[in-house]
Amino acid sequence: MSTDTVTSHATQRLAEMVVGLRADAMPEQTEDLMTKCVLDWVGVTAGGASLAESASELLAALADDEGHGDTAVVGQRDRYTEQGGAFLNGTFAHSLELDDTYLPGRLHPGAPCIAAGLAAGQTLRATGPDFLTALLAGYEVSCRLSAALGPGMFSRGLHPTGVAGTFGATATVGKMWGLSVDQLVSAFGLAGSMASGSTQYLHSGSWNKRMHAGLAARNGIFATTLARAGVIGATEALEGEHGVLHAFSDHSESGPLTADLGTRWQTLTVGIKPYPGCRLTHGSIDASLEMRKRLHGAVPADSEFTVRLNPDDATIVAGTAQNKFQPRNTVEGQFSVYFQIAAALLHGRPDWTVYELLGDPDVEDLARRIRAVPDADIPEAGAVLSVQGSGPAGDPIRVAVPTGDPATDLPWQVIETKFRSLAGNVFDEPALDRIVAVVRTLPTGGGTVEDLAFAIRPEAAAGTQEEKSA
Repeated sequence: MSTDTVTSHATQRLAEMVVGLRADAMPEQTEDLMTKCVLDWVGVTAGGASLAESASELLAALADDEGHGDTAVVGQRDRYTEQGGAFLNGTFAHSLELDDTYLPGRLHPGAPCIAAGLAAGQTLRATGPDFLTALLAGYEVSCRLSAALGPGMFSRGLHPTGVAGTFGATATVGKMWGLSVDQLVSAFGLAGSMASGSTQYLHSGSWNKRMHAGLAARNGIFATTLARAGVIGATEALEGEHGVLHAFSDHSESGPLTADLGTRWQTLTVGIKPYPGCRLTHGSIDASLEMRKRLHGAVPADSEFTVRLNPDDATIVAGTAQNKFQPRNTVEGQFSVYFQIAAALLHGRPDWTVYELLGDPDVEDLARRIRAVPDADIPEAGAVLSVQGSGPAGDPIRVAVPTGDPATDLPWQVIETKFRSLAGNVFDEPALDRIVAVVRTLPTGGGTVEDLAFAIRPEAAAGTQEEKSA
């Protein structure tokens, strides 16, 4: 139950914000960030489609959709239906745990919003500026909602991306279709009956979490389609007596939904992830890489480590369960701070190949020598790492802001390097160059959504312009 006085008409005000956004009035900073997020999204989606162990099964499950629509899926030659394509793109984007994050809400906004926007944008032949404007709308709605829901979502066993991401995808698609305020309020009401995402995946390493972003993208399209057809959704979907704030969190605060709405963009606090693990482990990974330098790459056999974490972070990535110290699969490794620290200390390679170390006896031995301590003075995703033993100790290594946070520098070259490292598993160099060129021209209208859709199909990318409608 919410602990504050619920902001009245919050759903209505968010709908008004979305409808009122204009491409020609989009703040320059948000336009730049959205452009970077699109390129990052293509990279992580290509990586998920080519590297994640769940990719082939997901493609098989959507086989009936293949070749029966106009929606491009990153790395696939054939096109899919809108909802099927959005599901696959959203799921692939979230599969490596490398997609962008909004830390205050522990949310991955880009995976569902961009997947849904790409699908709708192809149907509508949307321009680049209209696409980016719709993405800003979706990011802002999902970020504000996830912040309002707070960590209390996890107490209810719910994943923010599955819930807030559904509303973000609905806002993105609703904006692209030009829904009225009343229609969008209705679409939000319908989305409220679709939003979900159980965190039971934490106990078995299942693939559910990856699908939360894909389901959010698909359901955002479905909710909007229903509202466009005149289907009436619930009012006050967020703030109502049985709305999302009350139903989906043990401790929600409605203020973030509308505070400084339209003047202060929560989207600008979205970060781009450098490591393929839960964002809440990234401060620990940064500290471990620095500690590795201090130890000259050699961890003494008698050394023990203590990592101090934000208490809410510790409940998700630490603990005493066996699968935290001995993760059995990629998902468990992504949510184990012990595994991430041990792997970084021993091998110093926090990329996707780190999961080749699952079951490594040296990594598991070191993981058992790491103690996690909750500390309310540590910021979210931050860490303080110290070592005890015969090696050089020194002062504890403190990381308040992890790499990739919006407070750190995010130059285009860093984003492009990450994109090429992941998308290079699917595309050759000319195709990579083409994708970069299309994305960079989205703000000016030189690149369109259909241009992007054409470029992300590997075989078609080398073809002719006339193949775009194939």
